[in-house]
Amino acid sequence: MKPLSRLRSVVSKLQLELQNLHVGRSSTGSSFVDLWAHSYMLRSRITSARFQPCAQRSLLPSDMQDEPPGKPTYVASLSAHGNPYQVMELWQRPDSRQKARSALLIAKMLILHHLGISQSERIVWLLEELELPYKLVLHIRSPILSPDSLKSQPGNALGRAPFFEDTNENITLSESGAICDYIIYKYGDGRLALKPSDKNYPEYLRYFHFANASLQASSATNMSLAALNLPADNLTVQFAKARLAANYRTLDDRLSTNKYLAGEELTAADIMTLYVTSTQRYWGPQINLGEYNHILRWMKDCGERPAYQRAMDKGDPEMKRLLGAEAPDKSMMAAGGTNSSHWKKSSL
Repeated sequence: MKPLSRLRSVVSKLQLELQNLHVGRSSTGSSFVDLWAHSYMLRSRITSARFQPCAQRSLLPSDMQDEPPGKPTYVASLSAHGNPYQVMELWQRPDSRQKARSALLIAKMLILHHLGISQSERIVWLLEELELPYKLVLHIRSPILSPDSLKSQPGNALGRAPFFEDTNENITLSESGAICDYIIYKYGDGRLALKPSDKNYPEYLRYFHFANASLQASSATNMSLAALNLPADNLTVQFAKARLAANYRTLDDRLSTNKYLAGEELTAADIMTLYVTSTQRYWGPQINLGEYNHILRWMKDCGERPAYQRAMDKGDPEMKRLLGAEAPDKSMMAAGGTNSSHWKKSSL
């Protein structure tokens, strides 16, 4: 067996041991400390080697890369996130054990392509809430549509955002809802979603899909009609505005009796929806939320979450966050996209 194959075999066996250890089935009797220390030692051996292209490939963090010509072909080790002492400390605290598990089992690289001032902020927030290791690739609008840097990604000729890569499985995904489900169930142990046995499961499903199917759809319709400068008494305009108002009332009514959309805990339903009531208003419609007190309270609660703040600092560091009632006086399209400054913090 070649050295690379032997090394990968050792890593695979180690990962299996770590997984078995979590459920009490370790075949060797090794302790968590022993296995993690072993994985940590393997890190230097893996990252110092030069590998040829292989079928299963993952990108390591940039500080661990030594790229050969062409696409990097490194194999991620189990210790790509943190060091053994930090993870051991987390593991010994029951309230942080999930964080330690994530560090162990998701040392493989997940890549998120985020387009500034767009709905892909949802996935940045999701990954921060789940505290999963990932690589964030930022793309700047050109100045309204997607730039070539996003369209040039294999499998993303339309330049959609968010665009997600799981290099461990050699798959790519677009569509916010699909990416949320994929990450939650494949890497998040179902966190931020509700189980069918939960009494609030129907409401979780409803509002998880309400975000795109109803609220964002009606917002996009009003945004497009506004760009046409149709008269206010136009029946299509009136219908679109009435439908948007009905969707906001539905959301406000739900939040009048619940802290979050699926109950007392934040879920992916909130992550999917907040973008529409906040950042989407840069594009339109420029709706004032003053009459929706419960939505404003919920937006404030979401905006104060450390994970949301980290996500926005990483994904849109220049953007002024729209978490209050007031909306911009003009849309991004009318202002010239990212060439304008009304969306920037510095314009305050």
